[in-house]
Amino acid sequence: MEHSNIAINIKLAGDLIEKKANSKLVRYNITLSQARILLALFQSKADSISLKALEKLFSVSQATMQGTISRLAKKGLVNVQFLAADKKTKYVSLTSAGEFLADSLGKHIEEINCYLTQSLSDAEISQLNIILAKICKSLND
Repeated sequence: MEHSNIAINIKLAGDLIEKKANSKLVRYNITLSQARILLALFQSKADSISLKALEKLFSVSQATMQGTISRLAKKGLVNVQFLAADKKTKYVSLTSAGEFLADSLGKHIEEINCYLTQSLSDAEISQLNIILAKICKSLND
């Protein structure tokens, strides 16, 4: 079985997905990385999420997450604050503009997913999701 190109092909697919998604999201003046954070905040049951929890959720460094959140805050899409009971941890929440944008992004993300999988059958899409989940799990262990 050929294993030599798996990591390369996954990286290439990820890069192409990001490029395609970013071209679709340019009209909103956000990137795919920013959209993912907005959607995570929107879908969260909590009023806010700690910066540390977002770092862990997206498997990125503190500097990367801080930079992304800073850009979202400058665009007026998120608020960053310390809670009264916890002066050490930064918490991120959506502004009303961020909530409105995140609500409309769901449709566009679905369009991107359909575009990405247009050449796959439903069974292949299901199998792909299973395989990718296994790869992610093994990389996080």
